[in-house]
Amino acid sequence: MTALHYTLLTALTIAGAAMANPTIAIEAEGGSVPVVADEVLIRPVASRHAEQIGELLADHGLDTPRAIGAGNWLLVAADAPNAERFQALLAELSSDDRVAAAAPNALMASDGGSLASGRFDPHRDLQWNLDLIDAEGAHAVAGYGSEDVVVAILDSGVAWRNAPDGSAVQHPDLVHTHFVAPVDFVDRDRYPDDELFHGTHVAGIIAAGAENGEGILGVAPNTAIMPVRVLDHEGIGTLANLVAGIDHAVEFGADVINLSLSFTPGYRPGAILAETVREAWEAGVVIVASTGNLGLRAIPFPAAYNEVIAVGSVGPETTLARYSNFGRGIDVVAPGGLRGEAESAVLSACIIDGDPTQVGYGWAAGTSQAAPHVAALAALLVSQGVSDPLAVRNLIEASAADFGREGWDLFSGAGLIDPIAALGADVPLLALDELEGWNPEPAVTRGELAVAVIEEIVLDLLSFELRNAGGLIGQLNNNGGFIGFLGGNGGYIGLMGGNGGYIGLMGGNGGLLGHLNNNGGLIGMINGNGGNIGHLNNNGGLIGHMDFNGGLLGQLNNNGALLGFIEQNGGLIGMINGNGGLLGLISSNGSELRPL
Repeated sequence: MTALHYTLLTALTIAGAAMANPTIAIEAEGGSVPVVADEVLIRPVASRHAEQIGELLADHGLDTPRAIGAGNWLLVAADAPNAERFQALLAELSSDDRVAAAAPNALMASDGGSLASGRFDPHRDLQWNLDLIDAEGAHAVAGYGSEDVVVAILDSGVAWRNAPDGSAVQHPDLVHTHFVAPVDFVDRDRYPDDELFHGTHVAGIIAAGAENGEGILGVAPNTAIMPVRVLDHEGIGTLANLVAGIDHAVEFGADVINLSLSFTPGYRPGAILAETVREAWEAGVVIVASTGNLGLRAIPFPAAYNEVIAVGSVGPETTLARYSNFGRGIDVVAPGGLRGEAESAVLSACIIDGDPTQVGYGWAAGTSQAAPHVAALAALLVSQGVSDPLAVRNLIEASAADFGREGWDLFSGAGLIDPIAALGADVPLLALDELEGWNPEPAVTRGELAVAVIEEIVLDLLSFELRNAGGLIGQLNNNGGFIGFLGGNGGYIGLMGGNGGYIGLMGGNGGLLGHLNNNGGLIGMINGNGGNIGHLNNNGGLIGHMDFNGGLLGQLNNNGALLGFIEQNGGLIGMINGNGGLLGLISSNGSELRPL
């Protein structure tokens, strides 16, 4: 589960309540202008009496009039949840022959003051993720989106309502969001209140209000949200609820589905989910999913389906997140944040400590945060008339900003999303199987998964995260660690058994990895292997003892430490003894990595 940082949360919550009235930005002559969201000024025609004025206000949903000045102007309360509805209300009033004039209650500033968006989204300056993709540049092209476009968030629920019994409160940055067809498949009711934080965090990235006096700015603030709860208070869900959630989203008119969730890498959910995803795609729904946070070369389902836009994660300055899964099937990357410092993660709305009655703002990093940036971009494209999911996908992928390796690659797919380019792109419409990220066999074999684990450990020891041991991969027999027992395999991996550590025992294998035995540590003993890695023996540490190896790594001897034999070493790797292979001799090392 993505970790949530509450650093500065209290300060953020207090700062977010700085203005008494919510504000929105509307388009007016000369450009965008901030106005008070729930007020409008009107002047009835002079001949109207009080009773007639009352009828006028009732017809337009206005009330609590207050006289302003000496010119028969009234300041009235308006029900206008977003800029689109506000401007429609002004148009309705202006065309009513009982109204002499109507105007928004616009905001002003002292000379030298500022009406910049940060004034009305007080923590906008902490949203490096919006800067990285120039979200506000996209707003200049497409506006804030439309409430006629619906993004279904299949997640842990959303802080979407003020419950009559006080059991849940609406997040102030989602007060003006239009919510559609909410449903809870966990508790089997119509009230998908967030009991974790995750779904609210996703919703804030997509649709947090623009210039409303609250904390942050969403990528597509005017987009309608369909909260569909399929994950419980621990972030765990079932295949049945996911299928039901997708079907619900399609039935009730979602244009985009965001899936910041995944199954165990390597697990194939079968025909039921494949058919459900295919039917949603054929119904015209854009589906976006996260690639997962294990740092593996393995894209899990549902992101692995070709009908789904699979999204990996980058941090500030387009730094690839080391936790982000990669490999065949990745399509694009988007801001998801880095782990370690809160400010390198993504700031969004949340509930606090799993309490639906407490809301605020928090940082989280993961592909779960990357996916909603893409879902929001899809919503902006749909609001501009691009209704075909294949066209949406073509535009997002063809316009992505390439970085690192030229062209599509295993780590970033087509590249970092570029909303401005996508909104202005004119690209040929390619079929799914013509896209660069097309995966002819969207599945990960057991062998490929284990090799991904080995490669990640050997090549990137410090970035790998072990979490939820015993439950992360699922029911593979006798598992007390990460993968557990794979039995009777004479192929790619071999036999894994009796595992109390990270991978456990691989025995009797004449294939790639060889025999791992007697493991109490991270990998254990690879014994009698004449293949790619060689012999690891007597391990009580992270990788252990590699002995008599004429293969790739050479000989590591008598290890109880981090990577090989650490002798007279105060640093990271230490001494690799008697090696005539790839690494050479690292001896008497007191530095971190000592150059070879």
